[in-house]
Amino acid sequence: MTSSPNVSPRTSPTHTIAIYNHKGGVGKTTVSLNLSVCLAAAGYRCLLVDIDPQQSSTTVLSRTGASPNLVDVIRKQAVIEDALHETVVQNLWIIPSTRALTLLETGLDDRVRPNHGLKRYLTFSEDRFDFVVIDCPPAMGLLSLSALIAADSVLIPTTSGAFSIQGVQRTVETVNALRGGLSPGLVVNGILVSLFEGTRRDQQTLKDLGSQFSGLLYRNRIRFDPEILKAEVKRAPSTLFNRGTHSTQDYIFLTAELLGRIHRHRRLPDAEFSFDDMTRTITETLAKPEFTTLAPDGEGDAGSGDPEKPAADGADIDATGGDRRGGRVRQLALAAAIFVAGMVCGGSLATWLGPETLAMFQTAGAGD
Repeated sequence: MTSSPNVSPRTSPTHTIAIYNHKGGVGKTTVSLNLSVCLAAAGYRCLLVDIDPQQSSTTVLSRTGASPNLVDVIRKQAVIEDALHETVVQNLWIIPSTRALTLLETGLDDRVRPNHGLKRYLTFSEDRFDFVVIDCPPAMGLLSLSALIAADSVLIPTTSGAFSIQGVQRTVETVNALRGGLSPGLVVNGILVSLFEGTRRDQQTLKDLGSQFSGLLYRNRIRFDPEILKAEVKRAPSTLFNRGTHSTQDYIFLTAELLGRIHRHRRLPDAEFSFDDMTRTITETLAKPEFTTLAPDGEGDAGSGDPEKPAADGADIDATGGDRRGGRVRQLALAAAIFVAGMVCGGSLATWLGPETLAMFQTAGAGD
């Protein structure tokens, strides 16, 4: 992978997007990963900043481990350029997460403050990136607040769960509060419904979100796709794990819509923007073998991960990406099958020989 980015389609200042919702379990990391990949595929120089102590994005994209990382920069043990790690994707870099971020979240390490922390540290010596995507932790804490203040816009992922609208509402209220004080330029870029299955509840959620947050709901949504779950096991962005699935198409459309919204806010050059041209560019780039060193089935260099964290989301994954628990389950299942087969065969043998023959064997055994 080359160390210098490809030519960017724009030269305007870096646009920072925070992926955030007060509610957890809405797919923030999945959105962060795949949006970053698609922005890179569109030709933009993109940096993914993982500030979630769970380190899920880091586990997927980090090739060189977790050091130096953002905590090293905050502790003045490294400069921000040292914390940039190449990924398996052209035009995409990552600042990896570490569990030490928990100390910042709990206030045990006071070297970062929301009014000057992350925004100050994400300042580079040159106009190096077009987009910075911040994968935020759930709930409103010091890290998330610092990310929102550092951001130009917020993408709010949500699902059709019982508390989804409440989480969106609290997030919008937080953004509005920051606009009135610490971050006057912050806007909600859009509200994204993920894990969409088209059920009655999904449709009602769309209706409610559209009525309560007029103009903020994305037209495009991310449909539920088992390939996303498979990609997580293989530690790969789903848009690279299976480039022909419908969720990949959804993320392509989402990225084009997001760029269109940023363009309308005049945060992209005034050149004419075409949704169709953008989706075509992303689709064609994703299909190029040289765009990533990740194999089409998700196996490759990605996911060497943070050495502090053996596997993503608690999964018991071995070094080759296999599931050790699955092997043990298969062994137990085979042993059980042999035991049951023995019992069945034994019962069948007794029925075939008859009571008289069995009695003869018992008499012979007594004589011995």
